[in-house]
Amino acid sequence: MQNMSVPSISQAESVAMRGIAIVGIMLHNLLHWGSLGFVPENESSFLMRNPMLLLEHCANPDSGLIWDLFSFFGWYGVPVFIFLSAYGLVQKYENSGKEFRVKEFLIKNYLKLLLLLIPALLIFAAIDQLTLKCYQTPVLQLLFMCTLLNDFVCLWLPTEPGVYWYLGVALQFYAVYILFYYKRSNKTIIFSIIISLLSLVLSNPMFWGGQSVLFYVKNNCIGYLYIFAIAVWYRRNVSRLTDFKKSGYLLSLIVLSILFIFSSFWFYSWILSTVLFVPIVICVVKLIPQNSGIYKSLLWCGKYSASIFIIHPVLRSIFLTFMKGDVNTYWQVPLYILSVFALSWMYQKYYIWAKTAMLHKI
Repeated sequence: MQNMSVPSISQAESVAMRGIAIVGIMLHNLLHWGSLGFVPENESSFLMRNPMLLLEHCANPDSGLIWDLFSFFGWYGVPVFIFLSAYGLVQKYENSGKEFRVKEFLIKNYLKLLLLLIPALLIFAAIDQLTLKCYQTPVLQLLFMCTLLNDFVCLWLPTEPGVYWYLGVALQFYAVYILFYYKRSNKTIIFSIIISLLSLVLSNPMFWGGQSVLFYVKNNCIGYLYIFAIAVWYRRNVSRLTDFKKSGYLLSLIVLSILFIFSSFWFYSWILSTVLFVPIVICVVKLIPQNSGIYKSLLWCGKYSASIFIIHPVLRSIFLTFMKGDVNTYWQVPLYILSVFALSWMYQKYYIWAKTAMLHKI
């Protein structure tokens, strides 16, 4: 290996990682829907039958296997976004020496999330309430989502589209960073990793006779805090690390993938599967030639990842009205992807304008 004192994740690689993550999330949130018949995931709950069912489908593959894989594994894009969020915060506010105030930081990031959410939520509500009625979520519950506090009461006030739970968690992470990590020592990082992992261990459904406690922990920042903390440490110490050659990344990818797959079958190893997936994505991005069409496509997806995330639940509700999980999925899914990309491109134009026009004084 060759010693290098440069960031181990470049700006372009970070965008490409976001591209991988958002494609997985976008497809997962469509395909995991029970009516389509693909293998369900273990995201906010852990059911042993789900990985066993995937193993059965892999042993007896059919034309829907690719969709089974996206349905089961696609949600792992979430920890990738959390890792990159923490990585980016450290780079922006610590490595650059940029100063900021707590109140200003929280208000600005809250408004950014709100500007991203509200128009899409209005579109979703119109489709949901007036035409398709896929979810029939009361209007007041949809409005409550705009507080970005719905994750705290998700067990008692469930709302659809559930995809938007991540925005509330993102706001929680902003608060955690500015209040507990910014200019704090590694002791805080170590403590938060222990607390996060302990909360997951104690949420074992076997202890509670059900999935509700685990669901609550996984829908708030505490369930992913150890990934966020690791990312903060990683970015702070990145100049001390070494960058592998291609062969090193390939070997790492193989070993990590094997560990990741096996981790899906037991509760306590499943807890760590989220943190295993992040270096897998890093290795994949490092191995893809940067002048290839795949890499350029990932860069495009990463660039528009925020808009893709916020728009795809709207189009999902439309496509789920006619998707049946049969052979037609092979033309329905590409049509869904193209529709999301087209609408996301337009939504990004709005979002850039809104941030520029409304947040320039903050």
